[in-house]
Parts: sequence; C-alpha cells; structure tokens
Amino acid sequence: MDDYFFPSPLAANIWANNDETVNGIDSDSNGKVDDIRGWDFVDNDNDPYDFNSHGTHVSGTIAAVGNNSKGVVGVNWRARIMPLRVLDASGSGFTSNIVSGIEYAIANGAHIINASIGGPGYSQAMKDVIDAAGDAGVLFVAAAGNENTNNDGTHSYPSDYNSANIVSVAATDSNDALASFSNYGSTSVDIGAPGVNTYSTVPKFTSAWSDNFADGNVSDWTTGGTGTTWGLTNAVSLFDPFSLTDSVVGNYQNNSNNWARSPAFNLSGLSGCQLNYFLVSLLETNFDFLFVEASTNGVNFSTIQSLSFFDNQFWYRITAPMGSFDGQSTVYVRFRLTSDANTVFDGVYIDHVDVSCVDSNNTSTYDFKSGTSMAAPHVTGLAALILAKNNTLTVAELKALILDHGDSLPTLSGKTTTGKRINAFTSISNTPAIKPPTQPPQNQDTGTGYGHTCFTNSDNKVMCWGAL
Repeated sequence: MDDYFFPSPLAANIWANNDETVNGIDSDSNGKVDDIRGWDFVDNDNDPYDFNSHGTHVSGTIAAVGNNSKGVVGVNWRARIMPLRVLDASGSGFTSNIVSGIEYAIANGAHIINASIGGPGYSQAMKDVIDAAGDAGVLFVAAAGNENTNNDGTHSYPSDYNSANIVSVAATDSNDALASFSNYGSTSVDIGAPGVNTYSTVPKFTSAWSDNFADGNVSDWTTGGTGTTWGLTNAVSLFDPFSLTDSVVGNYQNNSNNWARSPAFNLSGLSGCQLNYFLVSLLETNFDFLFVEASTNGVNFSTIQSLSFFDNQFWYRITAPMGSFDGQSTVYVRFRLTSDANTVFDGVYIDHVDVSCVDSNNTSTYDFKSGTSMAAPHVTGLAALILAKNNTLTVAELKALILDHGDSLPTLSGKTTTGKRINAFTSISNTPAIKPPTQPPQNQDTGTGYGHTCFTNSDNKVMCWGAL
C-alpha cells in the first residue's frame, strides 16, 4: 500500500502492522488482507482513507509531526496513529463496525483509543468491548457530545458508559469557559479540554462539479415525478439569493414522489468522491423522506443517502458518499422527496451543492473545527505523553494523572466530575519516571524511547488510535 493518502504531517507517525506483508494474502491470519496501515470497516478493505475529514483532524491534534515548519503539531509529536475507519463519508455508521474497530485496536496493541463519536443509543455490545479494552490496559477517551445538554440525565454514548477506563471530555473555549455547544455532567463528564476553533490536519479535496444557484437559473436541472413542484426560491437561502426547494410555494403534497436531477458531470480519473450540500429540512420525521441518489445514465438511480427530520432553524452541511461512482465519465445526482398520506410541512431547502474528490497531488491541508470531538484528542495526546514518560502505568493510574492534575475552573464547577480543564505540564510533572534496570534484559536492544532513555523492545511503543 502506498502512503499517499496520509497527509504528510501524519505519515511518519502512522502505525505499521509489521506482521503483515502486502501480497494479497492475509499474512498474519487476522481476517484482514494486507492491513499494514489499519483497516476500513466501512468498505472492508485496507485503505482507511478519511472521506469526512473529521478523523484526520482529530489525528493531527493527537500526533501531527512536530519541528517541521508545517501546519500544526500534535500534542505528542511521536505517538503512533492506528487508522481505523468505521464511519462513512457522512459521519454515520453501524455499531457493529465500531465494535469491530475497537476489537482490532485491542488485538493490535493500542494503548489509547480516541472515540470522537457519539449518540443517544445504548449498546451492550459496545459497552462490553470497551470493558474488554480496559481489561487489556487500554484507556478509552470519548467526546461528551455537542448538544449543550446535561449527560447526567440525557445520555450520550459511548462517553456515558460506566466503564472504568473511559475519560469523558467536554469542550472549553479560548476563555477557559465551557463551550456553548458542549455537553456536561457533574457525574457523567470527567474533564474539559480545548475544543473551539481548533486548527488541524484535514484531507485535501478538489471540486469536480458544483452549483450554488446564485444565478437564479436551474434550466440545466430536470424535475419529474408525482406532484412535482421543485424549483428555486429566494425565501430561504444560505449565502446567495436562491436555494433549491421541493415546493416553491407552501407545503409539499401528500403521497408525493418527485425529484430534481442535476446536469451530468464527469468523474473520470477521480477517486474518493463525495457529495456535499447544505440543507434545511422540514419533514414529517420518519414518515416523509429526502432521498439522495446518483446514476450513470440519468434514469436508473441508486440511493446514497436518506434523511427525515424537522429543523427550520439551521442549515446543516451534509455529506453523502459517492465512491461507487468514482472514475465514471457521466454521473448525475438527484434529490427525491417522498411523503405519506398524512401530515405535510414546508419541505426541504438545498444550497451549495458540490461533488468533491480526493486530490491525490496534495493530501495536506488544514482547517478549523469545533466540538467535543476536537477536545477529546487533546486528552488522548496528553495520555500518550504520560505513557511516553512511564509506559508501566495501569489504566487507573493513567486516568488519575489526567483528571487529578488539571486546572480547576469556576466555569467547569458542577459541570464535570473534576471541575477541571486538563493541564499537560502538571500531569506530566506528576508522572513518576521509570527507573531503568541495572542491566539490559536479555534479548532486548537498548534505545531511546518516547521522551526518555530506556530499555525497550519493538512492542513497547506508545501507540494511540486516531478518531472513528
């Protein structure tokens, strides 16, 4: 496998499976062929490329290479990142894939798992595998969630599982206040870390086709279906005067099944493609749906995404995977609305539609992101620094060094179990150093470890898992 798809600030720190050889054979008999750089549990292959940018951004915060005059540095410049892709380009996925990813991390010697993921659903299978990670000596760092809710009563998982090896992380801003979006909880969220306007690595994409509807012309789009009322409106728009909507005037109709289809565009020679668009959705949740579809002939369409929710306050940036259409010379996308025989609402508004693909000539770029997903990797990086000083620590000892030695903040009092924001200096200062043996153990090489001189073998490395 080539390393071209890893941004250069991360490439040197990507974990390698030394038991695997790229030969089309499962050399280490773990059920994964040629998994020398982790695994993609979504597409079930050995290319864990991040089509969403979320995981790459998190990984840069943890372990971007330092002292190279490029972009950003990670909290730990030399930690190992084990890339495991368990969510699709839209940031959605199956619990089973997340569980499989955690199992892979455990089996391959990860010391820390960063889980910048979350949702309200409890899964016993996920709880069990997190506990198994704890039994294997793995710290599990989880984002508390971005709903500005109290996790003591309204749970967000996996951060809220009562597993001893979990550190649940809230986000703080540049003023050391709890971020406006961050979840909190005096008994459920452990500690705060910076998570607002965080600058880090993201994959580089190039636009293959786009339409922002700014010119007020959709003559190159085609509409059809039952009860067709698709068109442009200036009643609701993102930045420019117009947006595309299923019903220009009033609510959509009962028993609708209508669509708007884009003009054809060309994806020849391109890979890792995805559809991006902004959406305001006012649908009867779980009964009326927006289907996002793609086709190579404009007639036979495949569903790449389906949505059904009601929120008339915000524009959401949505990403839908289009990898199955990579390299095709003729591609169409369409938005199709369906409704049942009952309640109707105002429908959907769509703006700034863009199809982007991986720019293989430039994989390194940077961007700002905010969220508890950006706070968690600061804790993960700190945990990796602590283990670099002393890799004999138990999970309980590692967790205590993070939680006990943060800075107490009035803004976090009653919002987290500790009332603190992490402090790397004090945590590391309070980490006991390893006393080297009087002579090297048998059959081991003397070398320089991460931050200290010690006797170590090839398995005794600090490794951490990038984001899900």
